[in-house]
Amino acid sequence: MEFIIDFLFEVIVEGATELCKSKRVPMPIRILAMLVCFCIFGIIAGVVYTSGYTFLSEGNNAAAITFFVIGSFLVIAFFYIIYKQFKERDEKKTQTITEQICEAKSNNLKKIKVVCLVLTILIISGVGLTYLYL
Repeated sequence: MEFIIDFLFEVIVEGATELCKSKRVPMPIRILAMLVCFCIFGIIAGVVYTSGYTFLSEGNNAAAITFFVIGSFLVIAFFYIIYKQFKERDEKKTQTITEQICEAKSNNLKKIKVVCLVLTILIISGVGLTYLYL
């Protein structure tokens, strides 16, 4: 059973990741694949944070802090990967003019970096405040 779940998870995540990167796939399908990746990440981070909250409510502070740190690292890594993808897209310099015109390039790399940092801080601080006050 574990093999089947691992195989399905790998197929879904790997397939969605490859679809997001492929230029041959239509944009609506790429957006849907990206949403699948976001949902899977959100579920994993939510389970980690919820487990930490469960341990906190049981009085096991060490386990709660561990799960909070793990969840925070997941959130930081996720937004770093997003920023890195936009940065790599902007650094493509070997393209022809036609390819550059056809590809949606982002000149707002600083804004994307700020948004990723703000979302990371909001998620981590929100979960931390929830742990403190609930």
